[in-house]
Amino acid sequence: MARAKKNVRGGHACGMSVDEFDPDVLQQGMLVELEHTDDEAFAQKIAMDHIVETGRKNGRGLWTSRYYDELAKVEKRLRPNKSSRVKVYDTEDVARNLRERFTDRESEYEHQFSFSWPVEMQFVGHSLAVAYGSDKWQKKSRTGRRKVELYKHVAESQNYFFCTPGAIRMDDGSGSLPLIGPTVSWQSDHPPMPGSFAILGLFKEANVQLFTGGSDLDPEAGEGDDGIVTLTVRHGVLGGSVIPWSRVSSSRDDEPFLFVYTAADGIMFVILGDKLDILKDGIVG
Repeated sequence: MARAKKNVRGGHACGMSVDEFDPDVLQQGMLVELEHTDDEAFAQKIAMDHIVETGRKNGRGLWTSRYYDELAKVEKRLRPNKSSRVKVYDTEDVARNLRERFTDRESEYEHQFSFSWPVEMQFVGHSLAVAYGSDKWQKKSRTGRRKVELYKHVAESQNYFFCTPGAIRMDDGSGSLPLIGPTVSWQSDHPPMPGSFAILGLFKEANVQLFTGGSDLDPEAGEGDDGIVTLTVRHGVLGGSVIPWSRVSSSRDDEPFLFVYTAADGIMFVILGDKLDILKDGIVG
């Protein structure tokens, strides 16, 4: 999961004891949260926060909630199946050319990944900068390795930031970061997605200005530093490809984009921009 560095208050269950919770409900919540962390104490704290935030005390005076029951229903609805998968097109040559142009050398290997494009993502704000480590332009040393250097793309135009549900959690362990913004269907709103992509480097962090007001359908951006967070992802990788619009419309050009993924969790973030591109000189736009 992504971690957001930001000054926040303590969680809803701050200072509360495990004995104040319905044991079955708390156990259910912990099992869900352990899918995102191997720290049992952290998973327990997140589950307690969610239960207090969304629930109430039962007849025995214990905190209970249907939050995790409802979450299971939502995840089942969003889980891709044969009728709801995003339509994917063959972009192997495009991805290879993009990788070779970006690194200024021939591609040396291919990877197969089991994850797929998410059916839905939430448009939550604008990407201001993306930092990543890459061995682009580097020659092999005597040991056969290439030096990795840190680069940072600072947005030169409007870059749009999307995330998968529940991908962003607070760095202090207080639970998920509340997000504002419309949900976008990659199935109906963005039908052509690439079947191959280029690995650009190891993801370090993204500076994002999240929506801070309005509604999901009509979000409002903050002023100045309001809403700006730094997102990090453990074992995150920065990928790049194009939305192959030309496959479905002769009047529309393919659209380069960035995304962040992990081998375990799949796609977490997608970054689009009207002028965003991936060139030999690096990421621009």
